[in-house]
Amino acid sequence: MSAEKIVDDLLQSLCRSDTPLLHCDNREDCGICTQRKIGAEVGKELLEEHRQKPLDAVDAARRWSDECQRRFEQTKFWKLWQECKAQGLKPEEEFAKRGWTP
Repeated sequence: MSAEKIVDDLLQSLCRSDTPLLHCDNREDCGICTQRKIGAEVGKELLEEHRQKPLDAVDAARRWSDECQRRFEQTKFWKLWQECKAQGLKPEEEFAKRGWTP
């Protein structure tokens, strides 16, 4: 199997990572679902880029991971978690008060 095919398969798999999970009723209030949605979005973007100009597998994986982390750090979940930690609060309890799943 060629390196290009491996990268293509990897990115296609990442694009499907936003398949709904059965653990929650509202994906908008679930940190796990949000992470999966971000992962799929980034995967789709990288797949499109890969099809224009082939990407190295290690570089594609690194870029996917870095961009997913960057985007997740912009979400309400990350921001609340950081705020709670800074104030000495238990993030899990604050999430529960809002009806969110971390």
